[in-house]
Amino acid sequence: MHEKGVPGMSATTQILWLLGAIGVAGLGFVGGPAGAGAGVGAVGLVLLILGLRQQIFAAGPMPMVRAIRERPASAAPLADTRSLKGLIIAAIAIRIVGAVVFNLTGFNVAVAPDSLGYAILGEQLTLYWQSPHLEAGAFRAGINPMSFYQNLNAVTYFLLGPHTGLALSILNAFVGTIAALVFSRLAGSLYGGTAVRPAFVLCAFWPSIILWTSINLRDSWSFLLLGLTLLAAQRLKEEFSVRHLLLLGACVAAYPFIRTYMLLLVSVGIAASYLVVRARQIPVALLVIGGLVLALGTLEGRFAVLGDFSVESKLDALQKFRTGLAYGSSAFEQTGVDLSTPGGALIYLPRGLANFLLAPFPWRLESWRQLLAMPETLAWYGVLAAALIHGWRSARSDFKTSALLIFVTASIVVAYALVEGNEGTAYRHRAHVLLLAFVFAAGYWAERRRRSPHRTSHPVGGTHHGRSNTGRTGWHSLRTL
Repeated sequence: MHEKGVPGMSATTQILWLLGAIGVAGLGFVGGPAGAGAGVGAVGLVLLILGLRQQIFAAGPMPMVRAIRERPASAAPLADTRSLKGLIIAAIAIRIVGAVVFNLTGFNVAVAPDSLGYAILGEQLTLYWQSPHLEAGAFRAGINPMSFYQNLNAVTYFLLGPHTGLALSILNAFVGTIAALVFSRLAGSLYGGTAVRPAFVLCAFWPSIILWTSINLRDSWSFLLLGLTLLAAQRLKEEFSVRHLLLLGACVAAYPFIRTYMLLLVSVGIAASYLVVRARQIPVALLVIGGLVLALGTLEGRFAVLGDFSVESKLDALQKFRTGLAYGSSAFEQTGVDLSTPGGALIYLPRGLANFLLAPFPWRLESWRQLLAMPETLAWYGVLAAALIHGWRSARSDFKTSALLIFVTASIVVAYALVEGNEGTAYRHRAHVLLLAFVFAAGYWAERRRRSPHRTSHPVGGTHHGRSNTGRTGWHSLRTL
């Protein structure tokens, strides 16, 4: 039972968090960037451990679950956000603390120089707006008037000037927390209400996710877009709705303006999952796949998919991507890497998977950044094992239900494994996979909790591979955001 204080958080957790927040600020100002990173990482791990211990295993059934047990499925409540209120407040607060400390100490630039680059590009884009007679090429290289996040930086710079980085870091703190909530709803939709809390704890308090959503990067928006896409696509597979279709269409249309290449990776996964449907779902599958093909047809340049369908041309593009990313002291070994042929890509894939999913390796620490990332990496190995186990069980027992998550995850993992040439870049790009793995891991822990001999009750209305028969909790909860 929770003690009085912030709802959903015990008094011990609150005290530790407040002390940790003070410690983070102190380390940031005294120890500089390295101190700030160590402090936020430590607080994140403490919250993660306490959340997993107190909020997942020790907590009783959520109010949402108890309410549904007492009423028919048609009268199920529209939201369960109140049950996560304390965790949501803590997630936003730790990100805001991180945003302030990271920007004041320069830690954001030390770990992600493009956080400063976005602010500079925002300033340049503002000048571009004020000089309509000049071409974009007359300004700083990299300026893209079609980029949503560059435009957001430009608007913020126009309003706040040099405070752009801090302002958008704080905004990203809220967007990143909403993204965590969306992924928790996806877990609930797939694996039942008992998976919502662990999914949110992992997505909201994982140290690197906190970092990427507390500085001036587009990652928060990319995470939110990915979560909304999967949630809409999953609900559309279960039951056709114009609302779901419109949301999916809006998400697909937004990818070229936020993270272009993700459109291809997500589309491949969604299209593959819609090949695994029941007969009555075939019309919806054809509609979705057709829409994805039309969307992919809009991509141009190096992201173009339609046009040249030869395998050799696509693999050659992957080889160029990887070569472009293989720079700096943390570059992966290049010896024997040739992705320009199918055989070469298949030979390299196992090594690429290991580099992308498991680096930095404990026996190869060469910088303070790798040292800071090591505790999280060791914890990630355990979460990855749980995710793989549950993914395998899902594929064997109810493949149609988990096909979307399985195929999208596989598409993203394989693509990143082939093109990542730098350990630091791989570590950051792995955040997308972390969120997907957290959904699987939440399903694993929810299944263990349901099978526990100490539990005398079962999820709402029975389960089908850990999934509530109502099947609508995740989507309806999103409507309250």
